Amino acid sequence: MVRNSRDHYRPVLQLRHFADAEGLLWVYDRSGTAPAFRQIAPNVGFEKGLYSILEPPDIDAGAVEKWLAEHIDGPAAAALDKAAVDQSLTRAERSVLAAFVGAQDLRTPRAKERVLSLYRAGFAKVWDEWRSKPKELAAAIARDSGTIYSAAEILDMLGEYQYEVTPNAWLDFFGSMLNRVGRRLYHMRWLRAYAPEDLAFLTSDVGIVKCHRRPDAFMSWDMGFNGGRDTWIFPLKPEVALVIAPPGGPGLSGPCKPEWLRAVNRHIWDDAYRWVFSCKVVPDGGPAV
Repeated sequence: MVRNSRDHYRPVLQLRHFADAEGLLWVYDRSGTAPAFRQIAPNVGFEKGLYSILEPPDIDAGAVEKWLAEHIDGPAAAALDKAAVDQSLTRAERSVLAAFVGAQDLRTPRAKERVLSLYRAGFAKVWDEWRSKPKELAAAIARDSGTIYSAAEILDMLGEYQYEVTPNAWLDFFGSMLNRVGRRLYHMRWLRAYAPEDLAFLTSDVGIVKCHRRPDAFMSWDMGFNGGRDTWIFPLKPEVALVIAPPGGPGLSGPCKPEWLRAVNRHIWDDAYRWVFSCKVVPDGGPAV
């Protein structure tokens, strides 16, 4: 059963950093369905039933949200606050924050769509191969189980059954990849870029901007380090962004140029699955904050 409660893909503890003095964020719907509005952090950055485990049916429907709160978001809360103002993180703080950033790349609706589309494409290819080579499939079944089917029987069964890729596949992928992504981030260089006066970083339902090697070689978002996306820009709050870059390569640290910040914001805006969050009003047609 899909639960009818809030699963936060953007943790409240981080979105609060982007709220104004009244505790409100500006929220922009990139689909154009809803006009811009202001809201408190707990009421945005979620999707009902996002982390529902469909099978087995007796599993707690809120287990993933609880696990994230207890093992990812909660432990990272203090480190996230510290990282926004101080570069001297302990190893433990760096570790929990690496897991937090890695989870952010894997836990969103955009990541879910990406993973499930890959699984569906892969399964469709396998299904088509089975249909095109029923004799080979029958032989493989005979080798594995000793059960003999004719090619016609194989085709009949393939026509009778359908496959479905459920969100469980994404959640399994998330669980299997999180430590690997977190370890890689942990061992990279961590730099900080500070917004010029009167400018501010945005964030979104994706929350990470990807670059190839250089922090100004922007690429459209894709999950993980795919296609050379090995430099990640993660706004911590409107005034500062964490730049995670490969060892030995070019980086960016200290006050950033206005044009670079605007480019980061443009990619946050363009890469958003649907929602963009800001402490300031974003002009019509895109960010120039």
